[in-house]
Amino acid sequence: MKRFTIAVLSVALASCGKSEDPQANAVHDYTKPMLTEQNVAGLIKCLNENKKASEFMYGQGVKTAAQFEEFNDLVKKYGFSGRYEFLYAKSHCDAAETYLKHCDMFDPRIAKKQEELKKPDLAEGVRKELESDLALLNKQRESSTRPPDADVEALKKHRAAYQEADKKARGN
Repeated sequence: MKRFTIAVLSVALASCGKSEDPQANAVHDYTKPMLTEQNVAGLIKCLNENKKASEFMYGQGVKTAAQFEEFNDLVKKYGFSGRYEFLYAKSHCDAAETYLKHCDMFDPRIAKKQEELKKPDLAEGVRKELESDLALLNKQRESSTRPPDADVEALKKHRAAYQEADKKARGN
């Protein structure tokens, strides 16, 4: 099924021809930072103010050329060069949010183990067990793909607003 989906997308993209937008024809590098406070704020504002953006991203059905152009024009009002920059910013926000949720899950547990290890009266067996647990938690925390630091920091400043706007856009 996955191969079929990839094949269909490849055919669809190939049949569209070359876009005049250079971002459309480039392979996006997700290892390079993209987010700024300005484009995160623009994305949030667009998601909050404009139902058409949500419908375009999360709506069902095949999009027409007119819908693509309408979406392209819409996101320009929020400071983006076009739909590709907007969608790349959205995907960078999603990657940073996923990473932060992963950290939210592990950081309190790591902090608790570190505090327990500070106790001077720990039995040697308990200390070794705590150290082993801590090493495992740190390994699990680092197993998540880390987006660029600049992306994570840009999202952190607007995280609550982003979560709320994304939830609203998804209709949850």
